[in-house]
Amino acid sequence: MTHTDGDISGQKIGAFFDLDQTLISINSMEEMFWYYHRHCHISSKYKAIRVIKRQFIMAQAIMKYLSLAISSFKKDERHEVNKKYFSMLKGVRVQEYEKLVVQWINDRNLLEHLNDGVMRRLKKHKEDNAVTVLVSGTHSYIAKRVGEILGIQNIIATDVEVEDGFYTGKISNKRQLVGAGKAITIQSFSKHFGINLRASFAYTDHISDIKMLEVVGFPRVVPVDKRLIRVAISKNWIVLPKVEIPELCSP
Repeated sequence: MTHTDGDISGQKIGAFFDLDQTLISINSMEEMFWYYHRHCHISSKYKAIRVIKRQFIMAQAIMKYLSLAISSFKKDERHEVNKKYFSMLKGVRVQEYEKLVVQWINDRNLLEHLNDGVMRRLKKHKEDNAVTVLVSGTHSYIAKRVGEILGIQNIIATDVEVEDGFYTGKISNKRQLVGAGKAITIQSFSKHFGINLRASFAYTDHISDIKMLEVVGFPRVVPVDKRLIRVAISKNWIVLPKVEIPELCSP
């Protein structure tokens, strides 16, 4: 977790943004999983051996992904899915992974996959001097690089333990950034930096982030998950329009 806004004092208004399917229209964790396995370094001077090794790596990736998919269907298993996902980084060289994250962002041309409506709100919150925060269960290095692109300095994301330049596969956050974990972390961040949550905003797309929405005074739902949309309607939360008229857009 990083906090880089230097002048946060008194009662500030916060604007907390989820990343995947909220600020961006893609899933960074899923895409980086496949990108890493397709592009990770293979040491051999023979092309045929490199091809065979790559096929073996991709076969392993498919099995890992299927295991994640099966786990995700189990009720209330999101914490375990995240643990399993990040455990797959065990033994991965940090320098190589970070290089591939930057390469993925460039190859994917992330600016073409921004959620325009949410981005307008981000811009408006900046103009209003709100404390903007990216809150995501994705890997912290991905979140930091995306934060740089979007001009968000405050990053709350998943840190993975490192030993001798390699990931151990263990999540090092005190709490996983899933469900109530996100909400509690936002509350802690806000208390530390003097943010009035009752006057603050939160933006997200997934049913698992209900607690995150409940801790702010102005929850905003990105219309992706039908389950969350139903909850939003029942609670009179604002569901953002899928297509917006820019001049009518407001936080």
